[in-house]
Order: sequence, then C-alpha cells, then structure tokens
Amino acid sequence: MYQHHVFKKTVPDSVSATGEKLKAIWGKAKLTTKTDANIRKNIKNLFEEYQALKKDRNRITDGAELKRKIWKGDLEDLFDISSADVLERRDILDEDKSFLISQREDGSSSSIAGVDVAEVAKEKKKKEAAKKLENRKLKQEAETERLLEKVPYLRSGLSSSSTTSSEDEDGDFKAPATKLPRRAPTKQLS
Repeated sequence: MYQHHVFKKTVPDSVSATGEKLKAIWGKAKLTTKTDANIRKNIKNLFEEYQALKKDRNRITDGAELKRKIWKGDLEDLFDISSADVLERRDILDEDKSFLISQREDGSSSSIAGVDVAEVAKEKKKKEAAKKLENRKLKQEAETERLLEKVPYLRSGLSSSSTTSSEDEDGDFKAPATKLPRRAPTKQLS
C-alpha cells in the first residue's frame, strides 16, 4: 500500500517491492519463507481487503464496524511468510524457532536486533573449511595429473633424424629408479 500510494507504483510493482523487503527482513531470522508467488498473493489479498474496507468506510452498520475492527486487529499480528514446515525442519536453529513462536503469539515481545555474531562465525568457519577442502582436492588432482604424465620416447630406428640429435635426447633422458632388485642372469645349459 505504501509503495502504491506514496511512490505511485502500480499494484503489481508495489506488491513485488514489498515482498522483496519482507524477504530481506525475514532473512535476518534465518527462517525459510514461502515462495515469492505465495508472498505476492498474500500481500495482494491484504491490499484488496483494504480496498474493500475503504469503499465501505462511510457505512455505519454493525457488520461493517466489525470488519474494520477485525482488520485492524489482524494488522497488529505478524504478517507471517514463513514456510509451513519451518518448525519441523532440523536445519533451523532452536533459537530461531522460539523467536518465530514468540512473534506469532505476541509480536511486541521480541524483535530482530541485528546479525547473530555466533551464527555468522559458524557460517564463516564452514565456508573456510569448504574452501580448504576444495583447494586440497585441486592440489591432489594436479599432483595425480603430474604423476600420470607420459614421458615421450623416440626410438632411433623409427626416427629419420640424425644420430647426434637422438643421442642428445637420450643423454637427457634418465630412467626412473626401480625399487625392485635386479635378478641375476640365469645360466643356460649347453
């Protein structure tokens, strides 16, 4: 409503902007939220209820008065965009779950003060550990590639190059040291 009336945005644009701001606020609590489409639908329904009440603002009937009181009471409740299974999920901290429950019961009893320093430190450690693991994997892959490289070997009989160049190439080549002892030559019977 604010985006629509003050900034003169269209209803869909104001609904989207409000939804983005809501998700940013709920993101501070680290709670999973509904999908963007469902959030926009809830905001639009609230706006349409407001428009309907605005049309009937001059009615003095008991029903109209009751609708206005109910709507005002609902505005003071939490505009809940958390996902339906947020309290059953294991990846959500108990502290965040208790915060949500307290907000649903009485919104004025608690508030989001800022960033949870302990949670940020945990996330930073997890990211650093994941980065170190990735670096170790890359180093291991590079080492494996280096060890598995094939050494080019040119045979002098198949090559048409001069003997001096093949001698130079053979002079640079060193066979890898073997760890197994050499076998003694076998004696042949004549």
